Amino acid sequence: MSEATSATFRVWRGEKGEGEFRDYKTPVSEGMVVLDAIHQIQAEQANDLAVRWNCKAGKCGSCSAEVNGMPKLMCMTSRSPSSRCTPFRRSATSSPTCRGTSA
Repeated sequence: MSEATSATFRVWRGEKGEGEFRDYKTPVSEGMVVLDAIHQIQAEQANDLAVRWNCKAGKCGSCSAEVNGMPKLMCMTSRSPSSRCTPFRRSATSSPTCRGTSA
């Protein structure tokens, strides 16, 4: 059994191009995906954080995001020890995204 460790997610908070990054440190465990960590942050630290998702099975595309600078599905992307989350750049009203950073 593996112990839970923590990871830092740098999440873009704002709308319509205005905003800033905020860091959230959260416990993570083996098998967690980025969407799990974002939901945990939403539940425990930032209840006003909006995130889109639907199936959590990699089928619908609702959780599309930039993860480590690449378009990904948050529900299918393993988390990294440190992540940076920014708005998906396809439109001004798109879903949040994550990008890995080294500590």
